[in-house]
Formats: sequence, C-alpha cells, structure tokens
Amino acid sequence: MKCFATGPEIGIVKRTAPERILKGLLDESRHSLMFTGFEESKLMCYALFSESKENPDEVWLDYIYTSPDHREEGFASELLSFARDYLKELGASSIICRLIVSYANAGDFSSFFQNRDFIPLTLTGRLLVYDFNDMLDPGVFQLLEKKRKMLPPIISYDKASKLTLFKTIPISIMEEEKRLSCFFAGKGSVYGAAAAYNADSRTLVIREIYLEKEAEKKGLFLPMLAAVVEEAKKSIDEENMRIQIFLHNETEYRGLMQIFNPPEEEYLVMEFMNVLK
Repeated sequence: MKCFATGPEIGIVKRTAPERILKGLLDESRHSLMFTGFEESKLMCYALFSESKENPDEVWLDYIYTSPDHREEGFASELLSFARDYLKELGASSIICRLIVSYANAGDFSSFFQNRDFIPLTLTGRLLVYDFNDMLDPGVFQLLEKKRKMLPPIISYDKASKLTLFKTIPISIMEEEKRLSCFFAGKGSVYGAAAAYNADSRTLVIREIYLEKEAEKKGLFLPMLAAVVEEAKKSIDEENMRIQIFLHNETEYRGLMQIFNPPEEEYLVMEFMNVLK
C-alpha cells in the first residue's frame, strides 16, 4: 500500500464519516493533516489529524477510516505506522485520540488501539443524548425548587471576571468557543461552572460541569445543569431541544440516572495516547 500526507479531502470525509462527528472534522479553523493509503489507485483507508490547542507538541487523531470491504487486512495499522513516522519527523511528541463509541463496539476499538501501542488514558467518560421533553421526570422539578434556594447568583461568562475564572476553573473548561454559566459563592469566588454551546439550531452540547467540593456535597450538579438549559432556551426552541451531555465519572452518571429518564443514546468516551519520543 502507498501512503501519502495531504490536506483534508472534504469529499471523501463527507461520504464516509458519521454525521454526529462530521462538523468537527470539517472545522476550517483547525489545522488538519490527512494521511491516505492507496492500493492499485483504490483508497483503502485514511486518517485525519489536527494540532492540539493546549500543547503544540501533541497531535490529535480525529478519525480513522478503512474501506468496509478491506477491514481486518492490516491497512489501518500500516497507515498509522506511516503517520507516526511522519509526525515524529515534524517534531510531534505524542498522538492522542478520543473515541465516542457505542458500548457494543467499545471492546473492539479499545483492542485496536492498545494492540498498536496506544496507552488508555481513561475509560470512564460517557456521552448521553436526550430529547429534552423526554428527559425530565416530574419529581425533578420539585427537587430543583429546593436546590435553587441554596444557589449563589448565576453569572454569564461575558459578565464574569476572566482572571478569577482562569485561576479557578480547570483549563479544559476554558475554551474560547464555549459559553459558560458560572455559580459564584461569596465575593469573587467561583463555586462552579458549566461549559456548553449550541451545536446547531436544536442541539445543546454540555461539554463539562465543574463544581467545587462544597458545591458537589450540596448536590448542585442538577441545578447547574438546569441553569445551562435555561440559558439555551433563549436561542433553542424547548419543544425541539436535543441535549448531549458528557459525564466524566461514575458519580455523575449514577446521579443523573437517579433523577432523569434513560437517555435515547449512550456512548462510551475513551482516550488513548501514543508516545512518539
């Protein structure tokens, strides 16, 4: 198989990538590199990589695809080997990939990357997908009213002190394109924050919810979630709202399952790293 490094081939990606991840792959603001593998002029596989915003030495593997008729034949392994050598020559120190996969396929994906010298970083994340009107249990509303009385004021990202936020909130939540709803407890002290954004005209993506320990003990995860949804209602019709929420640990997951109806879809979020140096 002959391997090449090129710019992203938009037509190929649109024909092959799943709809739920297509938008991120075609984000023109990201600096991307595409590796392709051909045999007798036929595309066997490709992989899309992009630079890390946080660490210039890291490269993200955004997506890898092999033609359905030629899977399990070693083409993806050969392409990854070529990409690793190429990226190492460019000065990259590591490759990181984040997978969002159904539970039925999680074991296959995990084995694929671990068999190719990728180290698992986490296996606890989940992505839940709800239609908003099917999400809430009636008892949740009563619980919310009790919790609201315990909350400090909710302050939007635009009105908050950027200096205070950057000192307090984990850097992973402080992405420029995210809109934050922040809880403050006391003068200038951040109680918690939620990173969320409108992915399209009907989809709210809640990327991360962060709470200080005291806020977590008081059970403020749900009110924080509700605050973000209320903010989203200003631009998304409640009747058609769809919510995607990332959960980073089992505590968040069990808490959500106790108060909400089961999600329409549930995915496992896995991260792997391949060290190049």
